[in-house]
Amino acid sequence: MMRYEHGNRALVSRRSFIGATVYAGCAVALFGLGGCAPKTPAVGAAATYEPGTYTGEADGKFDTITV
Repeated sequence: MMRYEHGNRALVSRRSFIGATVYAGCAVALFGLGGCAPKTPAVGAAATYEPGTYTGEADGKFDTITV
Protein backbone atom coordinates (compact mmCIF):
# COMPACT_ATOMS: atom_id res chain seq x y z
CA MET A 1 0.00 0.00 0.00
CA MET A 2 1.40 3.37 -1.00
CA ARG A 3 1.17 6.15 1.53
CA TYR A 4 1.91 9.77 0.84
CA GLU A 5 3.90 11.25 3.67
CA HIS A 6 4.85 14.67 4.79
CA GLY A 7 7.59 14.44 7.35
CA ASN A 8 6.50 11.75 9.82
CA ARG A 9 2.77 12.12 9.12
CA ALA A 10 0.91 10.01 6.56
CA LEU A 11 -1.42 12.34 4.69
CA VAL A 12 -3.61 9.89 2.78
CA SER A 13 -3.27 6.45 1.30
CA ARG A 14 -4.19 5.76 -2.29
CA ARG A 15 -6.92 3.35 -1.18
CA SER A 16 -8.60 5.86 1.12
CA PHE A 17 -8.38 8.57 -1.56
CA ILE A 18 -10.07 6.34 -4.16
CA GLY A 19 -12.73 5.30 -1.62
CA ALA A 20 -13.51 8.89 -0.68
CA THR A 21 -13.67 9.90 -4.35
CA VAL A 22 -16.11 7.09 -5.17
CA TYR A 23 -18.24 7.98 -2.14
CA ALA A 24 -18.33 11.67 -3.11
CA GLY A 25 -19.20 10.83 -6.73
CA CYS A 26 -22.11 8.63 -5.64
CA ALA A 27 -23.39 11.33 -3.30
CA VAL A 28 -23.27 13.97 -6.05
CA ALA A 29 -25.07 11.64 -8.47
CA LEU A 30 -27.74 10.71 -5.93
CA PHE A 31 -28.54 14.24 -4.79
CA GLY A 32 -27.95 15.83 -8.20
CA LEU A 33 -30.42 13.55 -9.96
CA GLY A 34 -33.02 14.12 -7.24
CA GLY A 35 -33.84 17.46 -8.86
CA CYS A 36 -34.63 15.75 -12.16
CA ALA A 37 -37.60 13.82 -10.81
CA PRO A 38 -40.81 14.45 -12.77
CA LYS A 39 -43.43 16.59 -11.11
CA THR A 40 -46.77 14.85 -11.04
CA PRO A 41 -49.94 16.89 -11.52
CA ALA A 42 -52.44 17.18 -8.70
CA VAL A 43 -54.93 14.35 -8.38
CA GLY A 44 -57.96 15.04 -10.54
CA ALA A 45 -56.25 17.72 -12.61
CA ALA A 46 -56.43 16.78 -16.27
CA ALA A 47 -54.95 18.60 -19.21
CA THR A 48 -57.62 19.93 -21.55
CA TYR A 49 -57.31 20.80 -25.20
CA GLU A 50 -59.51 23.41 -26.80
CA PRO A 51 -59.74 23.12 -30.60
CA GLY A 52 -58.73 26.28 -32.41
CA THR A 53 -55.85 28.19 -33.95
CA TYR A 54 -52.87 28.95 -31.79
CA THR A 55 -49.82 31.11 -32.45
CA GLY A 56 -46.60 31.60 -30.57
CA GLU A 57 -43.47 33.71 -30.94
CA ALA A 58 -39.91 33.14 -29.81
CA ASP A 59 -36.59 34.86 -30.35
CA GLY A 60 -34.58 33.08 -33.02
CA LYS A 61 -30.93 33.44 -33.87
CA PHE A 62 -31.49 36.29 -36.33
CA ASP A 63 -35.17 37.25 -35.97
CA THR A 64 -38.40 36.48 -34.17
CA ILE A 65 -39.97 33.16 -35.13
CA THR A 66 -43.76 32.89 -35.33
CA VAL A 67 -45.36 29.46 -35.22
